Amino acid sequence: MSYTARQNLLIDADDTLWENNIYFERAFESFCDFLGHSSLTPPEVRSVLDEIEIANARVHGYGSKNFGHNLKQCYQHLAEREIRADDLARVMRFAEEILEQPIELIDGVPETLEYLATRHDLTLFTKGDPEEQKLKVLRSGLGIYFGHTAIVKEKNAAAYRALVRDRRLAPERTWMAGNSPKSDINPALQAGLNAVFIPHARTWTLEREELKTGPGKFVQLERFSNLRDYFALRSPDSQTPVSWTITKASAQMIRNLTPVLVRFRIIWADAFVIVQLTERVIHARLLQAVDFADSPVRGIGRQNKPGIVA
Repeated sequence: MSYTARQNLLIDADDTLWENNIYFERAFESFCDFLGHSSLTPPEVRSVLDEIEIANARVHGYGSKNFGHNLKQCYQHLAEREIRADDLARVMRFAEEILEQPIELIDGVPETLEYLATRHDLTLFTKGDPEEQKLKVLRSGLGIYFGHTAIVKEKNAAAYRALVRDRRLAPERTWMAGNSPKSDINPALQAGLNAVFIPHARTWTLEREELKTGPGKFVQLERFSNLRDYFALRSPDSQTPVSWTITKASAQMIRNLTPVLVRFRIIWADAFVIVQLTERVIHARLLQAVDFADSPVRGIGRQNKPGIVA
């Protein structure tokens, strides 16, 4: 499919741009081994943990820190031996190790975002602990492709409506792309937006639910890289895709900042602000660096300017 007008693409983060749930699953496996329950199987232990997570998510939200508290509560409920402080600390450590894992980008994500960001308006829309999510964005190096980032406690229909209202987005030109029926697809459709479902084999159990319908359009793609073809931008008077060349020097500057910020342990909130401000300066440079010399739709100029960070 292709479009003659820029679309507003809201894109999920965890298990859409990078691997996430696999690290929680590994932490749970370590927890089960440590618990060593005499009668409950891992799936049965998982059911107990799920109930705890459902109850606590309403109050405390998501993220590895809250996952650690959930594991601790589960251990206190199921342990068949004396509960010692050292044991609880070890249980919490299983969750802490999640943050120490490398950011593993899903295949095709950087190239696809680079393509989409020059043709559409991208917003990173994710849920969880704000500082933890900001850290992931920073470490991933993908923040340069998004004009706006929104981190919410819960991604429900109300959150989508608020984002559309605050960003003044046209619902008919706004799409949510992600792997979660519960947080990405169903609430977006309920809010009157369009949705792109990109399944992930290891999606968290509590993010799975039956896909529902809504007034907006729905499409399912096999992989993230398929977004490039689906959202190809074409000239209104031609079947030729719009294309242009953008210098990558400025974009690379932001990527180079990431290890420096991590090494010196700059407060993540402050680091994120620093990067965002730097990106705004780079964005202005990028707009000046657009080269339409090889474009088949020469003359479209500023009306189709790159959407990398606004």
